[in-house]
Amino acid sequence: MGPSDPTWGPKWTEGTFYIGVMAAYLTTKDSQYLTDATNWATKNKYTLSGSPTTDANAWCAGQVYADMYLLNPTANASDITSCTASVDSADTNPLPSFTNFWYWADALFMAPGLVSRLGSAAGATAGAKYFTLLDSEWTTTQTKLYDPTHKLFWRDSTFVNSKVYWSRGNGWVMAGTVRVLEYLPKTDANYSNYTTLLTNMASAVAAVQGTDGLWRPDLLDSGTITPDPNTNPETSGTGLMTFAIAWGINNGILDSTTYLPVVTKAWQGLTSCVNSSGMLEYVQPTGSEPALATETDTNDYGVGAFLLAGSEIAKLQ
Repeated sequence: MGPSDPTWGPKWTEGTFYIGVMAAYLTTKDSQYLTDATNWATKNKYTLSGSPTTDANAWCAGQVYADMYLLNPTANASDITSCTASVDSADTNPLPSFTNFWYWADALFMAPGLVSRLGSAAGATAGAKYFTLLDSEWTTTQTKLYDPTHKLFWRDSTFVNSKVYWSRGNGWVMAGTVRVLEYLPKTDANYSNYTTLLTNMASAVAAVQGTDGLWRPDLLDSGTITPDPNTNPETSGTGLMTFAIAWGINNGILDSTTYLPVVTKAWQGLTSCVNSSGMLEYVQPTGSEPALATETDTNDYGVGAFLLAGSEIAKLQ
């Protein structure tokens, strides 16, 4: 498994990996990161699976293409052609008001970061439609899945009013919030909603962080899933939440005194899960609810989350 794997394409799993690779490049300026991401994007011909498509998972890869485009819009003009076609198709073909494209928590990482980047790339006037789409879709999903009592998200409608709050699902939302805020104009009517959401969720997850710095798959330990998913820690959710909280500190949204100990401990926990061969351990396999992660479990999206976390940890003062 890895960039040389011929099966790697523009899927959300690899898209998340290369989002992390691009974040590492933007922080370190190490050209090898950019070269690796460019090779993958070139192999994909900078296209999204099924383009034009409204599938949020398919849009994940587009965030990588958009990050490359924004490095040099003139030279990289064709990098976002497929992305623009897909997002425009969603904008011009909205779903009925009782449903929406981003109906599960994971989608708030997969798609909004692309939309915010296209909005920024298009400029203030032309980009307005993208931010309108972003705010509308996000608000609909948050209204359906956010529990204001626990300040956490249910993964999808099948979990609403349950006691199950999935670590990676909430990590997707927190990291997705940050990926939006990186490019959302501060004048946007919903800007404060995103910052408030990040603040509230950071407080909620900090309260249930493990003593080893890592979060467990079932954040509030509902005791309703067998076998117990909280036997071991889980690193993909931990990586995503660490990234979001560290970004919040670096951008003045989260209080450093309160949250620096949280991310410091989380990073120590994450690095302790990198074995002598360089493999990140305890990455819960793909799924839609808390499940056991073991020492031998790893995956590309978990490494992407690790790289995202590291890209912000490196900026902490």
